[in-house]
Amino acid sequence: MWQVDGAYVRKHIDAEFADFGHHYSFAAIPRNEVWLDVEKGPEEQQAFIRHAATERRLMALGMDYESARTLAIAGARRARVTSS
Repeated sequence: MWQVDGAYVRKHIDAEFADFGHHYSFAAIPRNEVWLDVEKGPEEQQAFIRHAATERRLMALGMDYESARTLAIAGARRARVTSS
């Protein structure tokens, strides 16, 4: 997990970079890295880390982006409900 300057990434590497990314969603990110925009607060960061890790793991196993994203979002929602 690497904290990056999201504004710099959007300006110089990939304009589509949002809050986080990994190799399977952005080819410019090295295969073993997950990038997290440093501008996000601690609570948001934890949710993004969980989402990115789940999505990346599923895609590494061969799942397509949309399916992995859907499952990662559902997992994040469950985690928010159980922690409330």
